[in-house]
Amino acid sequence: MATKKGEPKAGNPALSPRIIVGMLAVAVIASVSSFIAIRLALPKQIIVEQRTIVEHETGTHEATKSSELWTLTEPFIVNLSDPKRRFLKTTVTLRLSKPAPPAGEHGAEGGEGGHGAPAKGPSPFIQSLAPFQPVFRDTIIRTLRKQTTVTLQDPDRVKSEMKVALNLMRRDDEGIPETLEVYFGEFVVQ
Repeated sequence: MATKKGEPKAGNPALSPRIIVGMLAVAVIASVSSFIAIRLALPKQIIVEQRTIVEHETGTHEATKSSELWTLTEPFIVNLSDPKRRFLKTTVTLRLSKPAPPAGEHGAEGGEGGHGAPAKGPSPFIQSLAPFQPVFRDTIIRTLRKQTTVTLQDPDRVKSEMKVALNLMRRDDEGIPETLEVYFGEFVVQ
C-alpha cells in the first residue's frame, strides 16, 4: 500500500519535524517566561530582606542588643608561652554592647553627619571608652601571653577565652560594656 507524498507512513514511531519544532518552541517560550517571572519577583524579595535587616540593626526588635565596634588602634605584640622564643603580632576589634538610650531618646547619639552621612571620628560611645583602654589592653595582653603556637591554631578558642576575660573585668567596674565578639585583624606568629 502506497502513501501519498507528505503523509507519514502508518505505524512509524518517529515524530514529524513540525511536531519537534513545535515542542522546542513551547519549551523555549516556557523557559523565557519563567526567567522573566523570577527576575520580576526577585527584587521584591531583596527589598523585603533589606528592610528586615535595617529594622534589626536599628534596634526596633526588643530582643536585639545595640552594639558598636571598637578597634584598638595599636597592634598587640606579645611573647608566647612556648619553649622556643616565639611572638604574636595581632590587631583586635571588639563588638561591645551599648547601654540602652534614656527614655524619650530614639537612640541617635549626637555627632551624626546629617543627610544620612556617617559621623566623623569616633562615636560618643567609643570616646567614652578611652579611660578603659589600658584595662582592655592589659587583659588582652595577659590572655594572649598564655597562648602557645599549638593553642593559636584554634583562633575561635582564643577569641572565646579573650571574651570571657574581658567580660570578667565588668565585675570590677560597671562602666565597662559587655564584650559580644572579638575579631582579629591580622594574626602573625613568628
